[in-house]
Amino acid sequence: MRPGIVYVSVCAYGYEGPWASRRGFDSLVQSASGIAAAERQAAASPEPRHLPCQALDHATGYLAAFGAMVALARRATEGGSWHVKVSLAQTGRWLQSLGQIPDGQKAPEITLDDVRDCLDTVQSEFGRVQAVQPAEQLEETPAFLALPPSRIGAHEAKWL
Repeated sequence: MRPGIVYVSVCAYGYEGPWASRRGFDSLVQSASGIAAAERQAAASPEPRHLPCQALDHATGYLAAFGAMVALARRATEGGSWHVKVSLAQTGRWLQSLGQIPDGQKAPEITLDDVRDCLDTVQSEFGRVQAVQPAEQLEETPAFLALPPSRIGAHEAKWL
């Protein structure tokens, strides 16, 4: 219907198979894929443990953005329409394939001082809030925080 379109789809468990129509988010996919069980074992915990961040959400988002950029580049050189498909489960599988810390070893604890150069501080109605800076900075369209965090309903919904 629209020649030259590039679009990106993100799903939880993949586009084929018995779980293709299931909805999900990072923690559910970590549980279903065995990541939480592996973390339980690594932490010697009696209960499943999730990664200390939403790694599947973040990595899948970065892969989706990268896929969109590749598709736009291909459209510019080859033409055509492009559909980029990514899934949280496949991202988790890929991350697990990169290796794990051997049993008996622990990853070093990360302190606030270790990541302070990756943080921004903004004043808000909640006080000073620290947040992670954008992963990438672009010269011509730099990322910025238009408004600090605010309570739900603090602003009327409208296009800026």
